[in-house]
Amino acid sequence: MWTWNGWIFLVALLLAGIFALAELIAKKNKEAGELIEKVSSYQGYVGIGLIVFSVWNLILTLDGIGILLQVFPLSGIVMIAALVAGILLGIFESIDLFKSWKLLKEEAVDKVKGKLAVIKIPLGFVGIISSLYLMLWGVVMWTF
Repeated sequence: MWTWNGWIFLVALLLAGIFALAELIAKKNKEAGELIEKVSSYQGYVGIGLIVFSVWNLILTLDGIGILLQVFPLSGIVMIAALVAGILLGIFESIDLFKSWKLLKEEAVDKVKGKLAVIKIPLGFVGIISSLYLMLWGVVMWTF
């Protein structure tokens, strides 16, 4: 079912969801928090990749989204949620990288981070749950 770009999108979405929940995970499990801290230097690059692959998969999905919603309504809703969460999480995860490259000003970064901070944790859960659901759907090919 999934092509290579779909799998990259799902893995990046899962990683971005984990990065979004890093504070919660670190409070619950110190070792996991330390591991996330070690790989967080790649967070911006994961975010950029997630934006690219979310938009790419959105373009590919637009043709068949109506049919997908009719045939597999739950999976279609999860797909739409994953694509929207992917774009928003990608922006949130890559914004510091854009600031370090001097593509965005400090004020713009603070404004965007402030707006997205409210939905960061819910987006993290949506990203993790939807990516796992769609990975299972791609492997098992269940029909709902």
